[in-house]
Amino acid sequence: MQTLDATSKDWCGLEWSEWVPFDGGRFDSLTKGPGVYRVRIPGQPFLAYIGQSGRDVRSRLQSLRTNAASELMPYDDPHTAAPSLWAWRDARGYTYECSGAPASPDKRERLALESWLLWKHRLAYGRSTLCNHGHFHLHYLKSGNRKSGRRGGLKIEIADFDLDLQPSLPPLLICATPTDSNWMGLTWSDWTALQNRHYPSNPGLYRLRSQGSNDLLYIGETTSLARRLRTHEKKLTSQEQLEVSYSIKPNTISKCGLHELENDLIAGYYDVRKTLPSLQFLTALSTVAESA
Repeated sequence: MQTLDATSKDWCGLEWSEWVPFDGGRFDSLTKGPGVYRVRIPGQPFLAYIGQSGRDVRSRLQSLRTNAASELMPYDDPHTAAPSLWAWRDARGYTYECSGAPASPDKRERLALESWLLWKHRLAYGRSTLCNHGHFHLHYLKSGNRKSGRRGGLKIEIADFDLDLQPSLPPLLICATPTDSNWMGLTWSDWTALQNRHYPSNPGLYRLRSQGSNDLLYIGETTSLARRLRTHEKKLTSQEQLEVSYSIKPNTISKCGLHELENDLIAGYYDVRKTLPSLQFLTALSTVAESA
């Protein structure tokens, strides 16, 4: 039986290593090779971060530890979580522990597992981890990448100093099938041809499929459905008879919230089908989504 405790050795049926402190811990006990990893704050019931590595989990965590403990806020590459962990350490004096588990050398399989673990965490705790999905301490500005040369740090404090973490949206629960109009409790539009359609400019979630199929090709999120879907239409002209269905979200939704819901959908699909939508996590589609 899988435990709901995200800090346990057998969480979600994986073979997790012992917890190792960032400060003074012996990292030689951590998982080597491809895998997933988790970071926690001692005494907190939920995790700080969940990630994956295709090379070596142990080396990845050693590097993350070094970056998160640097004097200045680190850049967001090669570790997008490092600036966030740094900010929380600077703000609250948090210390961290880490643990890893072996996983498939196939990148898409690892990304599917990572998404599934993030969703399982949301289901267990009713919230996301501290630093995934773009969540960041509200009193800090995040560093850019190394090429930008932009270092983040403490910004002007907001009026309510107790408000330092943006709330998570409630996790989505599995219901209906991935092509239904109420899949995972959302309200989805009718399926329509991707080409030559007028789409709303609202934020939202969307799904793509081949005409009449019961399987999905891709799940995405965007701050503008019209802009994103027109970009997909232009880039996917070689794909015949594609259909799209979308779920409109309020203009007030945060980018973090969109990421949370998108991940829930990907993980829910994976949980039921034991595979990903066939175009999910492929470079070409990811590039389209990031640039639109």
